[in-house]
Amino acid sequence: MLLAAMIALALSGQDAPPPPAQNEGSVQLPTVEVQGALAGMNLETRIDDFVGSVAAPISEYGYGPARWHRDVCVGAINFQPAAARAIVDRVSSVAVDLGLRSEDPGCDPQVLIVATNDGPGTATGLVERRRRFFVLGGEGMDLGRAALARFQSNDHPVRWWHVSLPVDADTGGRIVRLPGDSDGAINPIDPFSAVIIVDKFIASRIYSERRDNLIRAVIIVDTTRLGEATFAQLADYVAMIAMAQIDPEVDVRGHDSVLNLFRNPAGVQGLTDWDMAYLKGLYKARLDTVSTVSRMGAVEAEMEAIERRRQAE
Repeated sequence: MLLAAMIALALSGQDAPPPPAQNEGSVQLPTVEVQGALAGMNLETRIDDFVGSVAAPISEYGYGPARWHRDVCVGAINFQPAAARAIVDRVSSVAVDLGLRSEDPGCDPQVLIVATNDGPGTATGLVERRRRFFVLGGEGMDLGRAALARFQSNDHPVRWWHVSLPVDADTGGRIVRLPGDSDGAINPIDPFSAVIIVDKFIASRIYSERRDNLIRAVIIVDTTRLGEATFAQLADYVAMIAMAQIDPEVDVRGHDSVLNLFRNPAGVQGLTDWDMAYLKGLYKARLDTVSTVSRMGAVEAEMEAIERRRQAE
């Protein structure tokens, strides 16, 4: 509970923000038609456009996309109690739908959702006080310094930061060295002394010994910037970004996605079939190939298969 306790302490001077106003009675929205540049595109092209806009793997280093592995613990801080329970339950429910196990209340949160009335101030304060919670120091574990600066300074209603860990696909043991593991010096007699060795043989140029696990997600909700979004819409939005590495500057106008919430609240009801097809594709795809491009291609292929089955029903 160290991260949760640290953030609770940092926010101890703030009143718990109320949840966004909830509309009385939900209204079933009509099916969203693809318009503009996406109109007339076939399904494969639309999926390629969506995935290319949404996904944020650490591709500069050949890592990702990352996903949670088996278990996930969700926590919420600085919400009113009923709102905290509701948003945690919704995110956990989506996790279970993706084949994960939601840990019991009282677990140490891996997904931490923080309500505040000062998004930039809260993000900056947390990074300054506990930078190692955001930057562990290993290669390919986050989006980098420039992205962390934007996480602190942007004016988004919801901001997020994911940390992933490259691990051995079989054992789950990490395969990157972190600060503190050694002094980092290269021994001239043993040049591999500062390297973590994965002791296995893989006779393939396609598959690797590695997968990338999400290990932490910090999501900050600025209640002063939510506009007309309802709490149910917000919970679904948070669930989407909690389960996958979503580009913080995501723009999916034209697609039927909860990620359009803050551009068009009236046109978004919540997580859509399209969103769930992406998440299920991510969690079903084989992600131990060598190339990030091929891993994203596997996600797209799974998403397309899921969407075609849904359309055929």
